[in-house]
Amino acid sequence: MSSKTRFTSITTSSNAYTTKIVDSLFDDIRTKTNWRTKILRRTINFYRDLRYFFMKICQRFQYGFPLEQVWEFHCWHSEIVVPRLKLLKKIRSKHPTDLTNEEWGDILDKMIWSFENHDDVIEPTYSEDYDHRYEVASYEKFTSYTTLNKTGTIDWSPVRKHETKVQEGLDLFAKYYLNLWD
Repeated sequence: MSSKTRFTSITTSSNAYTTKIVDSLFDDIRTKTNWRTKILRRTINFYRDLRYFFMKICQRFQYGFPLEQVWEFHCWHSEIVVPRLKLLKKIRSKHPTDLTNEEWGDILDKMIWSFENHDDVIEPTYSEDYDHRYEVASYEKFTSYTTLNKTGTIDWSPVRKHETKVQEGLDLFAKYYLNLWD
């Protein structure tokens, strides 16, 4: 918990609740655990991971692939596509008839970049006067978070620029899908 955290207890006729100020979202739920709890969690996680491993093997027999490849298809697909696109760019003996060899190389570069960077976390730009703190109100059955920012602004243009660049490479992949052979 931050040293800047401020606690206030308020009691109303119907509900009792507390408020505090934290430096970032969900700072109030980060707690230290003792060594016994850590060992217990590690043991539980080990058995859960072991069970998950055998479940994936059963799914491979049942479906031909583990279901996690369906749940996160875009990540799995990128892992498969990127090495093949890189090899295709390296060999590059054939290209579409309406493109030169250099243009085809640039298109392949855009495709490769999109598949490698589609899941990058791009942060928006915050103004200097942006207040990242939150007021946390804990009620009997739920917790409410309210931002303390009143004047600061968020610039989402870096995020949109990244999304546009990724989409361009994916569109090129769809457009030239039938030309991805050698």
